[in-house]
Amino acid sequence: MQLNDDIKQWLQDAAAESGTYWRSHWKNHPNHGRVQNWLFFHQELRTEVQEMYRQAWQMTNQGVEMNISSLRRRFAAHAKTLESHGHFEDTMLFRFFTDHVTEFRRGAFLTLTQQHFAIEDASASISEALANAESPSSLFTPSSLFTQFGQYLELLLEHLRTEEAAILPLWLHIPLSLMSVLNRYINHGDTAPAAPAPASVSAPTRAAADRPAIMRGNCCRTKWGDWKCCTSASER
Repeated sequence: MQLNDDIKQWLQDAAAESGTYWRSHWKNHPNHGRVQNWLFFHQELRTEVQEMYRQAWQMTNQGVEMNISSLRRRFAAHAKTLESHGHFEDTMLFRFFTDHVTEFRRGAFLTLTQQHFAIEDASASISEALANAESPSSLFTPSSLFTQFGQYLELLLEHLRTEEAAILPLWLHIPLSLMSVLNRYINHGDTAPAAPAPASVSAPTRAAADRPAIMRGNCCRTKWGDWKCCTSASER
């Protein structure tokens, strides 16, 4: 069978499956080993943010004292890990699918990349709030932190649901003839062949004018805070 035939069959198989179904039954698929570590990491993210959210709730509603410095360090480590995971997805995993699945490039890719930026913005807001809370002149209140963590948790959970529903049917059904191609993307990252750029991308929910330009797969955020699709640093 030619590679093009494998791709056609792969897309037909994936289209016939429900991403929602595989989110709950991925262990039943013969190729479940492909996605096991990815889903395990997602669950670790859920657990960690839920624990920090619960801490903020206890501080707000039960008067439990919280070590802000400790929480700040914990959240900083979480944000750094999440950024690394997002980089893997945007520049390796998603790039593979955008190169081979037109529908993914036009639909899910844009949605998931937008969600990544929204989560980054919410994470930056929490980091800023925790930093300000350590200042003697801070107007920090536990309830405001609780609200921010609640919004962040909601964004993260929605993103993981959307992402898993979009990716699982594709990843589980990749034919063996294409697995070596996916591995090349994962092993070489940004040096893998460039994917075609999507047509357009919406603006982020929160401007970040003081940030340097950031590349995310085919999308980049400029130093002025807006973002667009591009293929090289010269387009920023």
